[in-house]
Order: sequence, then C-alpha cells, then structure tokens
Amino acid sequence: MAVTPLNAAGISRNKAFDSSTGAAADPTNFNSFPNNGKTFLVITTGATPGTVSLAVSRKVDGKSVADVPVLDTAGAALAASKTYIVGIGSAADYGDIVTVKATQNTTKILVFQV
Repeated sequence: MAVTPLNAAGISRNKAFDSSTGAAADPTNFNSFPNNGKTFLVITTGATPGTVSLAVSRKVDGKSVADVPVLDTAGAALAASKTYIVGIGSAADYGDIVTVKATQNTTKILVFQV
C-alpha cells in the first residue's frame, strides 16, 4: 500500500488552528508530508503514546541513515495524552517529502509550514 499523505497548512495572521484536529496516524502504511525546510509538526498522542519517528532521505557514504526518533525535550519517549511541537530539518537532509512513522493510530499529526 502507498504511504498516506498529510497536507501542510500555512500559518497566517488571524487564523487559529485547533491542534486537536490533526489526522490520525497510519501505523501500517505510515504518513508523508511536504517539507520546505520551514515545516513543523503538532503531534498529539493518545492514551497509549507508542513511538513516532522520521525517515531521513539523505544517505551517508551511500548508506541510508536510521530513522530519527521524535522525543520530548528531556530526550525521553513521548508521553500519553500530550501535545508536542517538533521542527523538521532542512529539505537537503530530510528530503522534500518526509515519512513519519507512528505506531499508534490514536496519534494525531498536524503539519504546518511557514
């Protein structure tokens, strides 16, 4: 099956987004989103947080780089029933399209670009 795409929302004046409206993660096929180098995610975990990681498209010495885990500010796993904001690296490192891998379909993901 194909990766489930997520659309990016733009940030603008006088427009507030409800962070609880993110798309449910697809733990089977994963999700992808466009990355302009100024992209960030709002991740809301459910009662069972699972894990979230980003697939890096850049290769080092011709070898793929391991997925990058999304951790909280203390470097620990994401907690249950919390909302997190995470910035995405440059398109040169992470690619124009990034794959996000969440293990729970109760995780919601909202993509923003500035």
